[in-house]
Amino acid sequence: MTTVRPHDHCETTRPLWDHTTTMRPHKYTTKERSHDHSEKFLQIQTQLHLLKAKRKSYQNQVHDDDGVVVEDVEPFLSDLAQYEEETQSQFHALYILYRMSPPPAKKRYQSNEEDIREFKEYWTEKFGMIKKDDKALCIFCSYTVVCRTSSVKRHFENVHKNLSNKTEGEQRELISRELRKTKTQAETFMNYISGRPSSNLVAASFEVSKVIAQHGKPLCDGEYIKEAWLECAPFLFDNFSEKKKIIQRIKDLPVSRKTVKDRILKLERNAAEQLTKDLSSCKFFSICVDESTDITSSARLAIYSRFCRGDEVCEEMVALASLPERTTGAEICKTVVNEFSTRQIDISKVVSVTTDGAPNMTGEKAGFVNLFAKSVGHPLIGFHCIIHEEALCAKAGLKELQEVMQTVTKVVNYICGRPLNKRQFQTLLDEVESVYKGLKMYNHVRWCYHP
Repeated sequence: MTTVRPHDHCETTRPLWDHTTTMRPHKYTTKERSHDHSEKFLQIQTQLHLLKAKRKSYQNQVHDDDGVVVEDVEPFLSDLAQYEEETQSQFHALYILYRMSPPPAKKRYQSNEEDIREFKEYWTEKFGMIKKDDKALCIFCSYTVVCRTSSVKRHFENVHKNLSNKTEGEQRELISRELRKTKTQAETFMNYISGRPSSNLVAASFEVSKVIAQHGKPLCDGEYIKEAWLECAPFLFDNFSEKKKIIQRIKDLPVSRKTVKDRILKLERNAAEQLTKDLSSCKFFSICVDESTDITSSARLAIYSRFCRGDEVCEEMVALASLPERTTGAEICKTVVNEFSTRQIDISKVVSVTTDGAPNMTGEKAGFVNLFAKSVGHPLIGFHCIIHEEALCAKAGLKELQEVMQTVTKVVNYICGRPLNKRQFQTLLDEVESVYKGLKMYNHVRWCYHP
């Protein structure tokens, strides 16, 4: 007979905790919950399988070979069943906690100081980056990069290789120039969205540009005018309560050379559009054409128009064209037709043409008036410029004084044609306190008149 003693298996079947203690749930922290639950769960699950296997094995050994019951095994089976029950309860409790526990938290990477995603001030001077929200904005390509030194440096070296290959001094100069441009654009945008102050500054800028163009002054005189205003403004507006605002408004006035150039070009386009609209809306109009040679020996053709705008008679310059080769009537006619065609103006509305009476203008066959009338499609009324007629009349009326005029012309040209004589004559005028400061060179202009 084989007798099974409980103490032979106590070490093998001892549970992981004392069965006499009361089972209480363990309070796990967030860090240890997932790891401890998984290990405990596996240990208890293994222990439970072992207890079940041992219980079945002991139940088969309760009776000996002769069918006699072994009494000393019953207490052990009773304790074993109690351990199994407690283990089963603990297994279900840990199983619930295990399923409800979150996944293990990933270990966060401890970054160094450079990898902290905060904008660094030296990025602006070294890489041309400015802060925009929580990212870095490139002033060259307007591309946003995360606030990390490695990302900013990689963007600068890969995208802007032409800048990264330059010296530090050249990089600093280019970045500072682009920063000023970005700041100017931002200020211009803010002035634009602010409403009326910006529109007033633009209107004032157009007025300054118009005055510069009308007087034929250099485009850079806008800054000179602004400087003069700033110098005299503190004295002119000394008693004004808003003196500082007035001076600030003058400082904000855009009158740089490039701005003045753009304003003048816009004024020219606007004037051309208005003229085209007026000539297209009127029923009839007349033109005046004059060809002359400037000081650069280039042939210029001035085209004027006279039309009615309501009850008002207006006279405007249509174009100042260049004659590339010859100044014949055919070339002039071709140039005039092209100018009106470019502006999409119907030349059939032309009813009269005024010229200086030169042969290339009023020739019977090859003259401009005759050729232009064929292009228009109906006869034209030809006029001779009255200013040219006055000059011809004055020239014809001085025949009695021709000898005197020749002598005067010779003396004037002798004085003005030589720099030394001109300076000595000016000194003479200063000594006698003359109201005139000098003489003008007499130039003989040929006027052609066909009665």
